[in-house]
Amino acid sequence: MNGWASSLTSWGVIAIGVFWYVGAHNRLVRLRSAAVQAYAQLDAALMAQVQHVQAQLAQAPASTEETQRGLDATLRGACGQLATSLGAARLRPLHAPTMAALGTAVRAWAAAWHQHAQAAGQSLPALVADDLLAGTAWPLPPAQIGVAQAQFNTAVSQYNAAVRQFPALIVAWLARFKVAAPLA
Repeated sequence: MNGWASSLTSWGVIAIGVFWYVGAHNRLVRLRSAAVQAYAQLDAALMAQVQHVQAQLAQAPASTEETQRGLDATLRGACGQLATSLGAARLRPLHAPTMAALGTAVRAWAAAWHQHAQAAGQSLPALVADDLLAGTAWPLPPAQIGVAQAQFNTAVSQYNAAVRQFPALIVAWLARFKVAAPLA
């Protein structure tokens, strides 16, 4: 009878371990999915802004001034870079190097837009690191993009905290979940 009881205890411990693993894995998957969904909202908002700027550039008459043509080309290039970075981030929204490249593309694009708008005579506030899109005429308010970015960064923080916790750390290592990077 002793062998049967120890066997039953062993199977009970194994069952508890399996159920714990499945529960921890499901929690990590749920948090990861929330971060990906938050990125989708941010992506849609930024893509709307890019399309808005590209449409404005397409509708604008060709400038005869060399400086303005250079600013137009810089803004077109920044739009292309941002659209490419958004496409890459869509495939891997939690990959740190991809998000770093996207952050750089957003800053370059905002700087090019500000230069272009200031050359056109619009008075815009100086670029601030936390509020890159302030003072611009976008189809979506800059605050809406800020909210989407904050939601994404919060979801990434929650996912990263879960991945770094001790018991879930084992599940994350086994399932190859990596720490994600927020959009800075």
